[in-house]
Amino acid sequence: MPLITFQQQGQLGEIVINNPPQNQITADAVTDFSVALTEVAKSDVRAVLLRAEGDDFSFGADPSIFDGMDEAKAVGLAGAVLGFISAFEELPVPTIALVQGTASTVLSRHAWRPT
Repeated sequence: MPLITFQQQGQLGEIVINNPPQNQITADAVTDFSVALTEVAKSDVRAVLLRAEGDDFSFGADPSIFDGMDEAKAVGLAGAVLGFISAFEELPVPTIALVQGTASTVLSRHAWRPT
């Protein structure tokens, strides 16, 4: 089951992070995000809602994401992360984040919670 999914209801797209309990961004989540963003780009949505299941929006990248990787794999994963961030920033439609709990690191550039 994907950790990040895209759903469309009419002209509203919804990207859902579902990697409890902290919705951390893992290598699999990076791949799933890229797939979801590709689906958004191919759709006819006029806006995207980014939200997460659970108590927290996202604690950001899983700190162990690069553990045990050789340099080539780490560079490839870093490139994939930068690719999904760029794809997110380049979406041609407004994106709104529904944030609850903690929002940290990569995704907090796009969604934040005032204190």
